[in-house]
Amino acid sequence: KVLFIYAGLLMMVTVGIGTAIYATNGLYGFMTASEIFGTKKNTYTSESLEKPILIGDINEAPDFVLWGDSHAGALAPAINYKAKEYHISGYVFSHGNTLPIFGYGRKAGFDDVKFNTEVLSFVVKHKIKNVFLAGAWSNYVLGKGTLFMDGKPISPSEERLFMLASGLKKTIQTMRNMGLNVYFVCDVPRWNVDPVRFYYLKERYPDVAYFSSCVEKIEYIYDFERLNQKFNSEVQSFADKNFGADHMLKPDVFFDSKGSLSNLIRSGKLMYGDSNHLSYDGSIFVSSIFDKPFKRIADKASSSSGK
Repeated sequence: KVLFIYAGLLMMVTVGIGTAIYATNGLYGFMTASEIFGTKKNTYTSESLEKPILIGDINEAPDFVLWGDSHAGALAPAINYKAKEYHISGYVFSHGNTLPIFGYGRKAGFDDVKFNTEVLSFVVKHKIKNVFLAGAWSNYVLGKGTLFMDGKPISPSEERLFMLASGLKKTIQTMRNMGLNVYFVCDVPRWNVDPVRFYYLKERYPDVAYFSSCVEKIEYIYDFERLNQKFNSEVQSFADKNFGADHMLKPDVFFDSKGSLSNLIRSGKLMYGDSNHLSYDGSIFVSSIFDKPFKRIADKASSSSGK
């Protein structure tokens, strides 16, 4: 009888440990991607207009602002890396779930409208002429709950895609009318799970078939890809007519359409920090999208200064 009691207790403990590992995804639940894989941390982003962080070649006067939600922040290492190469500098202003669209907002304890208005005021005050807009654009079509455009609520639906695209076009045109050069940065593919987590668990527990089978099922989210293409097409058409396709930057072209693990690990380096944000190394990997605009900015700065 005592033996059965001990066996029952042991089974309960085993189940409890297994459940805890599953719920927290192993040790990963308490660790960041940078801690697991040894990748560098992103320290180039500011959410505060009062404490801007100058990046790139900080000996040069600021020439640009990268502005958007957390995906703008994920691109900050690329911006810093390329800005140093071209001897220019600028700022990154990023806040999670805040699209760089005038009139856009949420009822979530953060004033998105105020943030975007203040970023534009910062750009004007510091006489910055180049603005890069980045975000998880199509992620806001069916997700994020109720959003607001110019104070009016808009519920999740595919119609919201066109409303957000329209708001973005107006935002771009407003800044262009102010004499600013505006660049639109497309989003990167989004995975159906956190691929970093399951890749780590597969490596950490090679004998657990569950984790290996999960890795084999990792793929891009179809709805995200479909909506992303629609959103990009809306902006592409607007860009072609108004200011040129070279103002549309596409980090997504660095990743194939199959969603295979080759998109996650390149030369032993982790490309993603979670299901839809680039890691530090992933950001550096796509950094060449900034070559043309940064060369243009650098050449103009050089000719203006007579160098």
